[in-house]
Formats: sequence, structure tokens, C-alpha cells
Amino acid sequence: TGSEGYRYVLGSVLSQVVLHQSIIGLESKTAFDKIGVKPDVIIGCAGGGSNLGGLIAPFMGEKLRGEADYEFIAVEPASCPSLTRGKYAYDFCDTGMVCPLAKMYTLGSGFIPSANHAGGLRYHGMSSILSQLYHDKLMTARSVEQTRVFAAAEQFARVEGILPAPESSHAILCKQKTASVSLRRRSFYGRGWVTQAALLKTAHRAVFAPSSAMSPQLFESTLESET
Repeated sequence: TGSEGYRYVLGSVLSQVVLHQSIIGLESKTAFDKIGVKPDVIIGCAGGGSNLGGLIAPFMGEKLRGEADYEFIAVEPASCPSLTRGKYAYDFCDTGMVCPLAKMYTLGSGFIPSANHAGGLRYHGMSSILSQLYHDKLMTARSVEQTRVFAAAEQFARVEGILPAPESSHAILCKQKTASVSLRRRSFYGRGWVTQAALLKTAHRAVFAPSSAMSPQLFESTLESET
């Protein structure tokens, strides 16, 4: 940066962030090992890629070493499809063009996606690690529309009693479309108050809201629709 004594570090995309997030994958791997099962498919939402990269890290290691064969699916918003529609090239990791260039699937550092509720997925490029894995056809990617994502989130909340974040709901939609697979692992993250506010803006959807008894209750939203 231009301020002496300060350094600018991205909170996603870069390899050291993926390394930090790998605790998600290590904990998941340990949990599966304890119950003696292996997932068939590992699905995660993808914006900059650090969350998904961390999730798949130990499983991808097994795949690369020939110890297991998993299917990995990255799910990104149709409004910001860096993997499915981006170009594999060197680009700036930040819109300010401060960070060094990185080779990744990118829509261009100046790309501004349309507004959507999954703020954590509004990023122009993908982690260099995930980009290389995708380029080598070791994982696949899908892009999905926000309206379908919210429908999947509503169904999941009704059935499971868990309110998923808009970002995580991308993976939920993909998981629902792979229902024939025997065992899947999906990743959840997000901020509850942002999630609830986003769901409330979806007209006539039954969503979860805090009750006085500290447990969720269903109610009908009648606010104006926003897609």
C-alpha cells in the first residue's frame, strides 16, 4: 500500500489463505475416517476459492496419489462465473491492481458482477490452485442462478431445520441435483444476520426467524421480491 508500515493481503484466493482454510478439509477427513466411510462427491461453493480449496485439500491429495477417487464440484453464481466462463490467464488478484499477477480463471480484474445476495462469491477470479486443478480436469464446475439457489435454500431449511447462507446454498442446489449419489460432503459457512435479511427479501417465502424461545420458527415474508 501507499502507507508506510502497512501491507495489503487478500482474505481469499491466495495460496496461504487456502492453506489456512485446509483445517476445514482436515476436520472433514477425520470425521469420515472415524465412521469408516468415504464420500463419493465433494461439493462446495466457489467465489475466490479459498473455502472450497481448503475443504477438498486432503481428499484431493488422496486422488492425486491414487489412493482414492473422488468427484469434486465447484458451484459458482451465474452472475460471476469465473471457472465456467472465465479465461485462464495471468491477472491481478484485486481490483486495485496492487497484488502480484496470478494465473487463474478470471473474468478480468475490472469485472463488476451484478448485485446478488451471495456477497462472498462476487469475485472476478479463482484461486490459482483450484484453477490449475480445474484446468487439469481434476474437478468440474457449475454455475447456478440466484432464484434457484434460494428455492433450494428454502427446501433445505424446511427439511433440515438449518438456515444456510446464500453462498452455501449454491452447493445445496448442486447436491439436490446429484441425489442419486450415495454419500456427499458439502461445506457450510456464512453470516446469519445477512442470510436472514437476504431471505426476507424473497417474496412469500417461508423462512426462519429467531423466536422468543431461542429456537427458530417459520413465518411468511411478504416483502417485495428481489432476484
